[in-house]
Amino acid sequence: MPKFTITDQVDALSFDFTPYAGSGSIPEPSSEQIESFRRSLAELIAENSAATGDGLTLIQQVQAYLAVDAGQVNEKMLHLTAEVCSDSPSFDDLMALPFRPQQAFLGWIIGVFVRPEV
Repeated sequence: MPKFTITDQVDALSFDFTPYAGSGSIPEPSSEQIESFRRSLAELIAENSAATGDGLTLIQQVQAYLAVDAGQVNEKMLHLTAEVCSDSPSFDDLMALPFRPQQAFLGWIIGVFVRPEV
């Protein structure tokens, strides 16, 4: 008989920031947290996306994108991530990570919560 078991279908959310910080589990976000994260992410992208008018070349689009204050955008993204993860990891944990591990974690979180595997 077919059987659906949550633990067979949905992996636990955990992180390990060794050697930069600690490790732990992310509590399963509520539907409201996920929806808020998705809306906030969409707003952040819309606020900070490069202009894509007809007259802009790819080089001009890249230049416009690189001119955006990435520090402010990144800080907002880290706050959104800590919020959807119920502060496990916290904003301070995420800030303690070097750039590449931090961005890798953000990419993973976005992949898990915005485009989950079916």
